[in-house]
Amino acid sequence: MGAQPGAIAVLHTWDQQLGFHPHVHMIIPAGGIDKQGCWKSTKQEGDFLFDVKQLSEVFSARFARKLRRLKRQGKIKKFVPRDLIKKPWVVYAKQAFGSPESVVEYLGRYSHRVAISNHRILKVTSTHVTFSWLNRKAGYLKETKRLTGVEFLELFLEHIVPPSFQRIRHMGFLSNRNKRESIEKIREQLLRDYVTRPRLSRAEVLTLRFGERSVLQCRECGGELLLLESYPKERAPPEYRCA
Repeated sequence: MGAQPGAIAVLHTWDQQLGFHPHVHMIIPAGGIDKQGCWKSTKQEGDFLFDVKQLSEVFSARFARKLRRLKRQGKIKKFVPRDLIKKPWVVYAKQAFGSPESVVEYLGRYSHRVAISNHRILKVTSTHVTFSWLNRKAGYLKETKRLTGVEFLELFLEHIVPPSFQRIRHMGFLSNRNKRESIEKIREQLLRDYVTRPRLSRAEVLTLRFGERSVLQCRECGGELLLLESYPKERAPPEYRCA
């Protein structure tokens, strides 16, 4: 493409029954920024990034190579078949559903979820946990599953990532280091009439999020809360560990 691409990736490791099912949701713009800071669309004029068959071959080769590297390093113990690369790999791709806004909104709903939400846990006793799940093979039929407390905790703990591991990653021109400057340049080139909007306060963001219900209204007496002072956001100090 002759330009630096960008991507936002969100890792999920679970399925509806809390089974270990690692997969990544990604948003990848159909273009990138070249060395001169100019936006460059894909050769397919933004319709798609890669040919599916070529993507399948490249993905399978890179996956197998890194899998064998982990095997040599002793990080995985399971057997890696020699003919892994010879078997045909299937990469499923389809056009993004809806508008770009709907894609971002869909991914945003899942960005900070945990393996199971509270509303799915139906009953907790001294010995068992019962929760609901959607059976996709049966047309998203709602079913229930009952596990012992130990079994439930074992499944849930499988989805806690190691310390310092990032579930959400921003890459390329969308990385935390580059995205502000890069997005401003892209908007200048692609959106000539774009007007930079002033940053909203947290109270204004919450008001837009919750609609008519005012977040500055006291739930007890109904009076309006008065904002006296605000503090700038600061990064937490780095965490040090002894060797």
